[in-house]
Amino acid sequence: GRHGRREGRRGGDPARLARQERGGVAARRDGAAHRPEPPTWESLVRVLGPVEIVRRDHSEITFRKSKSVELLCWLAYHRERPTVSGARTALWEVDVRDATFHNVLSELRRGFSAVGLPEVVGRANKQRLFLDERVSTDGDLLRRALIDADRLPPREAAESLCGVLGVVRGLPFASADYAWADAEGITSTLYWMVTRSIDRVVELVDAQLADELSGVSGDEREQLREQIDAGPRRVAAREKLLAAADVRHTTATDDVRK
Repeated sequence: GRHGRREGRRGGDPARLARQERGGVAARRDGAAHRPEPPTWESLVRVLGPVEIVRRDHSEITFRKSKSVELLCWLAYHRERPTVSGARTALWEVDVRDATFHNVLSELRRGFSAVGLPEVVGRANKQRLFLDERVSTDGDLLRRALIDADRLPPREAAESLCGVLGVVRGLPFASADYAWADAEGITSTLYWMVTRSIDRVVELVDAQLADELSGVSGDEREQLREQIDAGPRRVAAREKLLAAADVRHTTATDDVRK
């Protein structure tokens, strides 16, 4: 269908994510200071829910060809050696004319150029494609937050993960039927990252609570521990996150709910 550039929808705010990344907090691992690397992305490919491409200011970048959006998603998850033949095989069940692929790629380049991001995607040579690091994905942000969660203090790690989980709007690639994403295990990996992040937040909150309880003595600590173990707020928090992610009816989800 025909698309135009318009303001982003309500939901997780990429601009907030950018500020969160820029404000990365120092932590220690093996005695060495760690600070998350500053972000380099200028455009975010959102696949944790309906597929859309947004800028830091939350405005949406749109394209006239749906195949151009699919090509961008494929490139975002095949950065190491993205070839023309690989992209054509993944996106089309039958062989397509060179002109067709050229038009899809040209529309992708046009869409980025229209919002001041030229040369972020294209051909490196006749057989190789490229996607600049200024284009990232919400899956990349979630993966980075999971890694950083092992190096940050519990409260800061939980806040970081919750910030990224705020952009989850549904099942991976919810608005698209990308056979290659399912076949290559990309969809299931993204799903696992969401459920793992939810579980990790609960673990981090538990660790923070345990740390705070260590400063409480006697009967008061036992009463507080009983209230925490009853866990209505923890269960409600998990359910809220799961509902936001729209994940249901799997063993992984059942484990998180328990």
